[in-house]
Amino acid sequence: MKIFAIIVTFNAMKRNWIEKCLNSLNNSSVDLLPIVVDNNSNDGTRDFLKNQNDIVYLPQNKNLGFGQANNLGIKYAVENNADFVLLINQDAVIHEEALKIMIDNCDGLELISPVHLNNDGTRLDNVFYDMLKRSNQDIIQMALMNHEIEVKVEVGMVCAACWLLPIDLIKKIGGFNPIFYHYGEDDNYYHRLVYHGIKTQLITKAYMQHDRKIQGNMKMFNKNRLKRDMLLILTNINWKPRKQCLEMIRLLKKCYTNYLPQKTYFPGLFFYQCIRMIFMANKIARSRKYDKSVGLNWI
Repeated sequence: MKIFAIIVTFNAMKRNWIEKCLNSLNNSSVDLLPIVVDNNSNDGTRDFLKNQNDIVYLPQNKNLGFGQANNLGIKYAVENNADFVLLINQDAVIHEEALKIMIDNCDGLELISPVHLNNDGTRLDNVFYDMLKRSNQDIIQMALMNHEIEVKVEVGMVCAACWLLPIDLIKKIGGFNPIFYHYGEDDNYYHRLVYHGIKTQLITKAYMQHDRKIQGNMKMFNKNRLKRDMLLILTNINWKPRKQCLEMIRLLKKCYTNYLPQKTYFPGLFFYQCIRMIFMANKIARSRKYDKSVGLNWI
């Protein structure tokens, strides 16, 4: 069995992130080969990676963003006959038995996620917890922190900080849509999974730890939030035009009730972004066409 773990790095020396991540993969009870795609780091990450043995190192001369950098790793894995691809963030570590448990519970055509814990493993990661609540999985909350209980349960959207993708899923769905640069690409991927009838499963006895306080880089997250929200509505291949229009109206309301008080929105920005969406109409149409098709799209 060939398993590749893809790590996208950008200035990953903070708190020894990349060293901890690679150590956790090396300690996994399942053999795998890390593929590290570096997005032109400038903090010593590249020097560190050059001295690592037993990794595939793919340095880039510019920041490709999360999705497109992962696509390079996925392409390498596909070309080298991978059976599974594990996507894992640079600031995450995976528990020793987690990958084996995830593989043992995978039917070969479903996305598998472990439980996402916080940095010290004492509780659930905040964002992961919020996503589970949106999935209406309240009954799971009691079981998630019990290491003696192994449950496989279908959930909704789970962030891509740690995903196990069987190769047959990749051959059906492809990689990340490059219309999203950073943030939103995993939401779009989930929309495509739903469209193609592929389940997202959570394995409650498999664990990883994610070193972030709230939601990663909030400055980057907020910078293009409205544009990203619009793109997620317009590229969602599960929604027809009427549903998209309703969601755009809800988004306009959200701009004034949520984003304006948070100082991440100013009046008029919504209509400015609408104009940008008009100019992106052909790109969005192409995106929807590709996302509906079956194959190694975006790779």
